[in-house]
Amino acid sequence: RYTPETVARLCERNPNLVGYKDGEYRQRPASDYIRQSSSGRVPADEALRRRWIRSVTVTGDVATAVIELDYPDMKAQDHMSLLRFDDGWRIVVKAYHAFTPAAVPRS
Repeated sequence: RYTPETVARLCERNPNLVGYKDGEYRQRPASDYIRQSSSGRVPADEALRRRWIRSVTVTGDVATAVIELDYPDMKAQDHMSLLRFDDGWRIVVKAYHAFTPAAVPRS
């Protein structure tokens, strides 16, 4: 669950989120995403959401991480680019590929 405080702690200024969702290219500042999707409440389907860190690569003060998301209404892979600052690692770019799983037909 992302809040403005989480973004301020994890992200450098206001990184861009870029990627594809259901085949459509999207680009927006992280602050817009947070404003749109952050209610401060735990999502009703949180118990069904799964997340994995698939890989982390560090080269000096630069790193990349791939995070896989498996939510009931979305599947995604986030590719994070991070830089190390005096106060720790910060996300500078998030690129993603996401899609909505096909609805399961009711019998």
